[in-house]
Amino acid sequence: MTILKTAFAAFVILLVQVTAVSAGAIEDGLAAMERGDYSAAFKHWEDAEKHWWPLAEQGDAEGLFNLGVMHLNGYGVEQDETEGLRLIKEAAEKGHPEAQTVYGYLYFEGVLVAQDYSEAAIWIRKAADQEQPEGQAMLGLMYDTPGLGVTPDSAKAIELYRKAAEKGVAVAQFQLYLKYLIGSGVPEDEAVAMEWLSRAAAHGFAEAQFQIRQDYYHGTRAPRSEVLGCFWSSAAAQQGHEGAQLSVNLFCGYLFTRQIGESLDWIDQWMAGGPQPARPHQEKPTKPPEQP
Repeated sequence: MTILKTAFAAFVILLVQVTAVSAGAIEDGLAAMERGDYSAAFKHWEDAEKHWWPLAEQGDAEGLFNLGVMHLNGYGVEQDETEGLRLIKEAAEKGHPEAQTVYGYLYFEGVLVAQDYSEAAIWIRKAADQEQPEGQAMLGLMYDTPGLGVTPDSAKAIELYRKAAEKGVAVAQFQLYLKYLIGSGVPEDEAVAMEWLSRAAAHGFAEAQFQIRQDYYHGTRAPRSEVLGCFWSSAAAQQGHEGAQLSVNLFCGYLFTRQIGESLDWIDQWMAGGPQPARPHQEKPTKPPEQP
């Protein structure tokens, strides 16, 4: 259930902060926030409110959803979760697929509403039927896990994972990696598994980044590379992955210190005109610390 919970947590970030922002002004505001330019962020969000509010008043589903996202998060308006929920629900009832996925997610987690897996499945299925990628992946996870509002069905889960994965949903890509790695519902195929793992890592899924870091570090299912192992550890650690954070603290500091020392030795000998040692960053048979 840990990966499942991580997956659903990733969905709410994706949908409420990214997929929902088909309005460029909201997306521009988020980008400005990441840069620390708060005045620009609020200016973008004020522009978004001016754009979406009249549409929402006319009952436009896209306007309702985007305005709902703004109220849920306090983007350019006073944060009002009750109003945000009302607007997103109305958008979902009008058939807006992203709104249906978010509304279903809220029931799945019991956020702002009483937790109800069956109700979550109803709304997520509506979104998946409209080919909404995150909705497809979420429904796949529900079919793949007993007790989540639907009758478990591995074949349906894999079908939904594949549809979502082909559209770039990292969680679905990671689930296909797990399936192919052990041959669960599909032929066991390590090469295909690694392809899906690489895609999930590249799309920013922290659990995938942590897993591929172990493969690079230990040289199990990928060519051994301490540098790439550290790169993927750092990527996952930046997203709050505790195992990756521990790995960075224990391993990457060691790697950085060792390579700086190698670089200085190489420069000193080169400037002295002496025999050149192995170039920096070349793997040596030194034993690094054990990985957690």
